Amino acid sequence: MPDPTSAVTTALKWAWDNWDVIKKRLAELAGLVKGPTDRPILILGPGGCGKTTLLHILAGDRDWLRDTPWVYTESIGEERKPLGDDPSVQVVVTPGQPHRAHTFWRDVQADVSAGKYRGVVLLTAFGYHTLSGSSPAKAHPLYQPGGRQPTADFLTRFVDDRRAEEVRVLRNLAPHLRACPKPVWLLTVVAKQDLWAHEQAAADAFYRSGDFGAVVAELAAGRNAAGFRHELVFGSLVIANFESGAGEVLRKNAAGYDQRAQVGSVRRLVEVIHRLVEWEGR
Repeated sequence: MPDPTSAVTTALKWAWDNWDVIKKRLAELAGLVKGPTDRPILILGPGGCGKTTLLHILAGDRDWLRDTPWVYTESIGEERKPLGDDPSVQVVVTPGQPHRAHTFWRDVQADVSAGKYRGVVLLTAFGYHTLSGSSPAKAHPLYQPGGRQPTADFLTRFVDDRRAEEVRVLRNLAPHLRACPKPVWLLTVVAKQDLWAHEQAAADAFYRSGDFGAVVAELAAGRNAAGFRHELVFGSLVIANFESGAGEVLRKNAAGYDQRAQVGSVRRLVEVIHRLVEWEGR
């Protein structure tokens, strides 16, 4: 019988080795885009998708083998960090919660239209947006008592509602990407794959040819290939059950989605950003 301790040790070594690769690629990415006049990268998306966690990863100061980024805290203002170790390349995050986003959204739209940003990372989560606050699921407006599985029914309504919000955010962004006078890229990151990996086919359909994909196709049709590029990446920034604000487990992680899969997904994400920056300088 295999030694489980040996298996764990091997998995951790793989994670550490890949984290070293990720950090190296981040440093290379920073080297490609050095210069105080370079446009920053914008991260936006609905609240609860993990924008601040992604910001820390791209800044090179998040280590998920030791940190606890699954503890959710709302962003209350714009956050800015250097990419990797290069302070001249900035990554900017704006809040996604509706009651905070409206304060920043008009400026973001104007800045995208003016070509201030070299690229936009639109962070989504296939509807699994973290529930803020400390209330149980039954206190949520979408919860309906009765039925055989009211909590499961609530989760279905909730993720459907949040997927519609992801499309709405993209629709609001699209005209400003079309208006951008400079080459610009859009990277859609679909996070929290550890929760919905068993729904991969449905996620593919939604983001490639469904409601979300249709908006991307319309956006791409409005720009020439030399001035716009879109990429789609699926992955998981952290591994954690999906819980209500009161700590009720609404969805457990998909069986088989382990730390190896998670770290590998972040590595792919960094590689795609690297290719997008190379596309800028082609």
